[in-house]
Amino acid sequence: MKLSKAISGFKNKNILLLQGPIGPFFNYFAKKLSLQNNRIFKINFNGGDFIFYPFKSVNYTKSFKNYKDFIKEFYLKNNIEIIFCYNDTRKIHKCAIEIAKELDIEVYVFEEGYLRPNFITLEKDGVNANSKMSKDANFYKKYNFKNKEINNLLKYSFYKMCFYTFIYYLFSFIFSFYFNNKNHHRTLKPSESFYWIRHYIRLKKYKISDAKISLENKKYFLCVLQVFNDTQVKIHYEKKCIKKFIISVIKSFIKNADNNTYLVFKHHPMDIGYVDYSKVMKKFAKKFNIEDKIIYLHSGHLPTLLTNASGCVVANSTVGLSSIAYSCPTIVLAKAIYNIDGLVYKGTLDSFWSNALKFNVDKQLYEKYKSYLLNTNQINGSFYEDVF
Repeated sequence: MKLSKAISGFKNKNILLLQGPIGPFFNYFAKKLSLQNNRIFKINFNGGDFIFYPFKSVNYTKSFKNYKDFIKEFYLKNNIEIIFCYNDTRKIHKCAIEIAKELDIEVYVFEEGYLRPNFITLEKDGVNANSKMSKDANFYKKYNFKNKEINNLLKYSFYKMCFYTFIYYLFSFIFSFYFNNKNHHRTLKPSESFYWIRHYIRLKKYKISDAKISLENKKYFLCVLQVFNDTQVKIHYEKKCIKKFIISVIKSFIKNADNNTYLVFKHHPMDIGYVDYSKVMKKFAKKFNIEDKIIYLHSGHLPTLLTNASGCVVANSTVGLSSIAYSCPTIVLAKAIYNIDGLVYKGTLDSFWSNALKFNVDKQLYEKYKSYLLNTNQINGSFYEDVF
């Protein structure tokens, strides 16, 4: 489904756009909405927002403590009926959504696709752990589904995303004298560029070191890491951070997995320039004398890793859905949309190591669940390529 079809029902409305994905996506989106006789408003929170949406927008420059009163007044003054934003856990969006719901304003949230790489998500009321989708397996078993064809297989847009990110951070810095950059969920300092330079240096090094690692004829569990500052982890995982997630998984593995099993950690590809967990893993591996059992990968073909794994451990990464698609037994340790009986293992992490291979993904349930996503909130396209 193209986005233009998904938004065809929005007509003659007063619509507010908050922060969108980095790049010109919300600018294009506003033009499409305007063609349907909607009145569009946009709020910019930093120079990066402004450079991609400079016209017919309002700039919020005060501190966050003034934001609640500002956004409520803005809603009422402009008779806002619908808001759109990207990600619902940023503090500026979380606050805006809470007030919107108090005023019966409809909320729609964009996010990266639940089904990747050919989709983006657009969902009413909330996404990921805030989604209103049912967690009841019977709901999907009764769903009268109709499979949709994927019309647009996307070309890799990583470099376009990097270019937009560079522009966004550059102008956020240039206009930092005017905007209050502390309102952003991440630092907007120029030092961010250092991490991306380090990303490319490390990536070359890791590809060489990872190529020397063989998993052939090894029984292993795959543990998928998320970015270090992922708000889905900070808000919806009880331990709040990836480092603690790693430690808890290693401790459980040490106590409960059999001696012939390996634990493979897969680093998040967007996090390579920011963090490295080698020291954490080596510390615990050495302490419990299992240094040869812990494997840390920064690259690797994820479908192959999932196909050959005995099981997959995630906090609430959308990789969990890919794992289910490959019939890899999966356990979720935080709130996630797919944490549904029949799709994932519902026992404890301690019991997972010995019982994973006894668990079989309900393939029919997965196909119905996937079809429900395709028919309700998955848009075939990308934030960085043509999605309309």
